[in-house]
Amino acid sequence: MLLSFSLKNFRSFRDKSTLSMIPVNIRDIPYSVLAEKISHRSYKALSSSILYGANASGKSNIILALDFLREIVISGNIENQRSIPIQLIPGFCNDESDSIELSILFIHKKHCFDYQIEIGNAKFLSENSNPFVKKEILQIDDKLVFKRIDKALNIPSQIIKHNQESLILNQAESSLSSNELFLSNGFKTLIDTDMYSIILHWFKECLVVVRKIDFISATPTRYDYEKMGDATEDKFKLSSDIIDKIAKEAGINTTTIQYLKKDEEHNLQPFSIIDNKAVVARFIESEGTMKIINFVPLVIAVMAKGATLVIDEMDSSLHPSAVFSIINAFHNNELNVKQAQLIFTTHNPIYQKAKIFRRDEIKFIERDDRTSSIHSLSDFGTSGADGVKNSTDIMKNYLSGKYGAINYIDFSDAIAEALVLNDCKREDEE
Repeated sequence: MLLSFSLKNFRSFRDKSTLSMIPVNIRDIPYSVLAEKISHRSYKALSSSILYGANASGKSNIILALDFLREIVISGNIENQRSIPIQLIPGFCNDESDSIELSILFIHKKHCFDYQIEIGNAKFLSENSNPFVKKEILQIDDKLVFKRIDKALNIPSQIIKHNQESLILNQAESSLSSNELFLSNGFKTLIDTDMYSIILHWFKECLVVVRKIDFISATPTRYDYEKMGDATEDKFKLSSDIIDKIAKEAGINTTTIQYLKKDEEHNLQPFSIIDNKAVVARFIESEGTMKIINFVPLVIAVMAKGATLVIDEMDSSLHPSAVFSIINAFHNNELNVKQAQLIFTTHNPIYQKAKIFRRDEIKFIERDDRTSSIHSLSDFGTSGADGVKNSTDIMKNYLSGKYGAINYIDFSDAIAEALVLNDCKREDEE
């Protein structure tokens, strides 16, 4: 369960900004609030958030930052990740003294984790900057587990076994490289392997980041099908009947969808069955249909694990009714029994009109000349001329620019100039 994520000096986010999933104290839709009790403390989180913003406002940079953090935690190294080269990560206009700062607060396996990392000497588009881990902090259940400044470590004595403080600290500091995470190396091997496994499991299996919906594939390295064995913690059973039911809901009535192997291939892929003949589905079905066939199983997997799904432009090529159905599944307490979360970016204001999101679930990404920032609809309060009440037409106000995060676009001047450049005239003027 994600509680919050903060970023600073990351791409368009020069100043610290926070994507909070912690509900504010407002009277609003109750079913969107998740709850978790750890020891004697109760935590609450939103089941969803929707991110609005103009093109180039910074929405995708939030997704990228989460993906970047996920990758470096899994790999254990700030330069060994697949999402994007680190030279493209820092703020566009940052100084060399500015550091990248990322922090995340989440709950998993009955523990609350607060992890922070600061990366120094990283400059945008510099190939010789030699970035390094400047600071790294881990707190578990509000207690400091370790704090790292450069390569110097501070580990509370109660964390390390008695009489082993100096030995472990010396070993950890001597073996730690400047671009390595202590979390994924020294903490893992010298301090608490079990707790590290819980953290790693959340980043690998319960933080699902999709930067482009077109890249989703439902071929089961991710899924276990009914005939392929029992469900496990990281995989779940999914039958061909369920896949076909999803396809039927998407509007496929003339064919049946099944997952089969093609020739000697090891992975299953979707086929359309027509007159008892199997044709690779992507050759027959529409782009939108294929996205549904691939995406809905991912949604089911996320809900089965109680994971957090973060996706850029989820509604691209999907009919609004399909998107509403997915959103409603996360808001349905009888379906979302594992307390999964959905976070996605969009340009479509129809979800504001439907009023299916709490005010604190609707986020706006604003960008001025220098930096992006995040604010919530709930920040506007309920009183005064700008207050958001139950009767407020949120979509109308958003489109009129009342909440920011929107640009008014007019390409007519550029088109007119291009037509003149190409000597385009009306026939009656020639």
